[in-house]
Amino acid sequence: METHTLGLCSYRTRNAYLDRLENLAEAAPLFNELSSGSPVDCAFVIGADVHEADSSMPDAVMHRLLDSVEGRQNVSVATPVVVTGFAEDFYECVRQGENYSLELLIPPDVFERTRAAFPTLTDELLDDENVSLHTTSIPFSFGLWIVDSAEAGIIVFTDQGVCGILVNDTPEALDWATDQYERAKQDADPVFLRGRV
Repeated sequence: METHTLGLCSYRTRNAYLDRLENLAEAAPLFNELSSGSPVDCAFVIGADVHEADSSMPDAVMHRLLDSVEGRQNVSVATPVVVTGFAEDFYECVRQGENYSLELLIPPDVFERTRAAFPTLTDELLDDENVSLHTTSIPFSFGLWIVDSAEAGIIVFTDQGVCGILVNDTPEALDWATDQYERAKQDADPVFLRGRV
């Protein structure tokens, strides 16, 4: 009986190890695009769903982000880049949640460029009492989101656009994502609608 239990444990441990190696191999193309010194941790990668962008339609992978936030209550995002083609769709998906809350952290220069490109959308966001928009220097090169403390994702950017997305819902991944988000939020400044304090 003990030999059977030991054998079963060994078999399960081996399979879990092989699954992790396979997961890391699948995520390798995204890792190769991250800047050196990137804080992406094994705790986030192990068990993550990997969505690599298709070179013929690289932005299509952003639908994974939209699926993640659609109808959720609490969405937190920290990103050094705004994918402008999805900004309005993103906001629409978030607004479908009952009593939704969106907190967004972006660099000041990205905010100004977004305001210039999407003045109506930017004013809508700033006028929405369920949205909290902050500017700050983002200490990492990827986009990060957390939804309902239940799922987190990162968007890997390259000079050519979006390389892919990793999504994870394990407690370890959520702890890592929350730590990264809080680090980015430390020195963030709230943004208000012009003429309002």
